[in-house]
Amino acid sequence: MIRFLSRLWAGARTSPRPSTRPLKAEVAALESRTLQTFVITALHAQPEFIYPPNGRFVEVQVTGKAIEYHFNGRKAIFEDMPGPKQGNFQVTDEFAQIEPQGPVTPIHTTDNNFVFSFTTELQAKASKTYARGRRYYISVGLKDTDGWGGKTVAVWVPNSLTAKFIAANQENLAPAKPLPASNG
Repeated sequence: MIRFLSRLWAGARTSPRPSTRPLKAEVAALESRTLQTFVITALHAQPEFIYPPNGRFVEVQVTGKAIEYHFNGRKAIFEDMPGPKQGNFQVTDEFAQIEPQGPVTPIHTTDNNFVFSFTTELQAKASKTYARGRRYYISVGLKDTDGWGGKTVAVWVPNSLTAKFIAANQENLAPAKPLPASNG
């Protein structure tokens, strides 16, 4: 076995090296290619909090703005580019129960600016196990000819108004922690 591996290694070391001549045609083709993509600059969900947690489904309106730019090999140029523009949204439920998804259509407004809006239904149901209730993460991705741009926003279903206040004033979306066991 060692002899086989040593021959394999020797063969790998003595294989012919690739040409060191520059491939001018390939380099020129890459340098002249225009890469275009989206950047989502704003993403908002209304309402941010679904309260009270009564088990009903609530419509959540998601709106956002995006800009399209292309990269010409040296710098980013912000302008509208030809080609189809499309997108998708996906809801990730902390409990993996309610996870709608669907298409998003970016609407061209001016120059390289786009807006989008869609409505989805989320359940106003929280868990008594977690102090902060439940969170839904709504991810939006927009696509053009060469690439995707994406962003995520959270919607909370707090257990109580106190949890709602804490969630509204917290900057980080830390993982929810289980409530301590009661002695009663």
